[in-house]
Amino acid sequence: MLEVSERYLAKSNSWIVMVSTKNASKGLFERREREPENNCLHKRLFPDYTFGLDKIYTREEIALVQQSPSFEREYNLKYL
Repeated sequence: MLEVSERYLAKSNSWIVMVSTKNASKGLFERREREPENNCLHKRLFPDYTFGLDKIYTREEIALVQQSPSFEREYNLKYL
């Protein structure tokens, strides 16, 4: 996937956006995260739940989902 998408970097001022919920480590996203800044072709953003707090999530909603076993992975950017 990455090899194919990176072919478009120089074409038409394109953007490649990869979005995912973290799962098991050692995958594509973790490899991109660990890539040294001077070798990385991508701008890496890590918006956890605090990015949307009081914007798209209320504090009450976050308090509720914090009770879920998947909270750390889904909202707090943690691998399994």
